[in-house]
Parts: sequence; C-alpha cells; structure tokens
Amino acid sequence: MNLSVRAIPPNDRLAFYKLASAAFSPNEEPENVAPAWDKYYQEHPDYHSEQFLGIYDGDSLLGGCIVHERRLRYGKSSILSGCVGAVVTHPEQRQRGLGRALMDSVIRLGLEKEYGLLFLDGIRGYYHRWDYVDVLDLTYGELKIDEIQKLPDSPYHLREATVADAAAVLALYNKHNARYVGSFVWTEDHIRHRIKYRSEDEFCLLAI
Repeated sequence: MNLSVRAIPPNDRLAFYKLASAAFSPNEEPENVAPAWDKYYQEHPDYHSEQFLGIYDGDSLLGGCIVHERRLRYGKSSILSGCVGAVVTHPEQRQRGLGRALMDSVIRLGLEKEYGLLFLDGIRGYYHRWDYVDVLDLTYGELKIDEIQKLPDSPYHLREATVADAAAVLALYNKHNARYVGSFVWTEDHIRHRIKYRSEDEFCLLAI
C-alpha cells in the first residue's frame, strides 16, 4: 500500500460523506445523506477546505475525518482548538493501521495550526494511545409526565426557535455559559447555522 494523508479535494468529498454516513447514520441511505452533509459543511461559518483530511492509497480514498476549528473560553481569553469528528475508514480496509496514520496526521495538523487543545468524540479504548483522556461524562434527566401535568399552568408559552431568533439565543447562551471555562465562543452566524440544520430529533425551544 502507498498510504498518504492529505486534504480531501472537493471531487472526493461526496465519497467521504458516503463512508461517514454509512458508519454514523446506518439507517439512512448514504446516497441521500451525503449531499445534505456537503451542504451543511459548505455553509458552516468556519468552513475551510483544509479541515477535511483523507487517507489515500494512491488516488483511492480509504477514509478520513473532519477537524473543526473552535475557540474555547478560558477566563477572559480563548484558546483556538481543533474538534475532530467523523473519523472513518472503509470497512474492508480496517485493522491495517489507517486510523493510526490518520490520527498522527491530525496531531501534526494541530501543531501546525497551533491549536491549544484537540477534542474528539469517539469510541472508548482507542484514542488513549494518542494521550486523549475523557473530559465529559454525559448525564441524563428523567421527567415524569404525570407529575408535570399536576403543576399549575405557566404564564409562558413555548415555540421552536427560527433563524430570526439567533441574536436572542446567542444572548441567552452567553448569559448562562460565557463565565464558564470550557464554553465555546459562538457568533450569530453559528447559531443561525445550527438552528437551520438541526436534526429531526433536536429541538431548540424558546420560552416566551
């Protein structure tokens, strides 16, 4: 194999999206999901072509990942960080060191870009070999519908947020989160993009 890691050119993006959607959205048809992924990233406020890394055997794309640039708050300053997502390799090419070559290249990219931190959301027991450590435990809350129905009526009403609400949503986010180390720095463009492209099971509700 003649392996190399390089930026994924536009003509290979759909092939990468199909690989990623097959791995992370197995109940969807990759042919349908890939164009939606392409539109999502093309319109993202932080889009740049270098954020797509692919691992190739000659001219054949075998896998890849996306490295988002985000700023993380640290007191009154912020740290430029790389957030790694959609790490995927072709099913027939796994267990051949492709993931290692890809992640080594991510670290080199982080050093070149002078990222203060690298984040990723991935499977347990794999990424520790590059010194990644768990920093977030997911927590869940359970609400009993019958108990909620016993409460007195609220003077407020709920509605779904629209892109026109981006400034208000951002103001709420900053009011409650900007003081915390580890919160991300968002702009109105980020909020508009997230509301526009939220998934069917993701809600952004406003209490009025």
